[in-house]
Amino acid sequence: MINSEVMSQMSIETISHLLDQGKAKEALNLINHVNQHTPAWENAKGVCLLRLGMFDAACAIFRSLVFPGNCISVPSDVPGLYRANFATAMLLANHKEDALAVLENMDANSHPYVTQFLTEVNRWKEGMSLLERMGLAIGWYSKRPFHCACPPGGI
Repeated sequence: MINSEVMSQMSIETISHLLDQGKAKEALNLINHVNQHTPAWENAKGVCLLRLGMFDAACAIFRSLVFPGNCISVPSDVPGLYRANFATAMLLANHKEDALAVLENMDANSHPYVTQFLTEVNRWKEGMSLLERMGLAIGWYSKRPFHCACPPGGI
């Protein structure tokens, strides 16, 4: 008999495979069918929503992962992947100030998606004019939209 942890991991791998094939809707349907609410499953659901362009819904899911129990700061044990996914959702939903705050002190090597996402953020910032970059330093956020060249979100 397969224990629930092994079954859960096999299913997360299935979700990841579906997402790699561009089948976010099918992955989301599977997640809703399985009806698991562990952090890994909630993260996967948020990634599906990101890939479907449902940025505000993804923000709500990732917010609960990054600020569990309505914490006012990010606990040190929150995985960098969850923080990067939350920041991705916020940037794509045009909540730049909050997104950039979540990125502070993030370990770029904590997960391959984190590294890729931080590269995308740097590319976005480098594409800004000098005035826009100076504005970032004082809390003025450009209207320049963030575009993620890679598929948004990681599992």
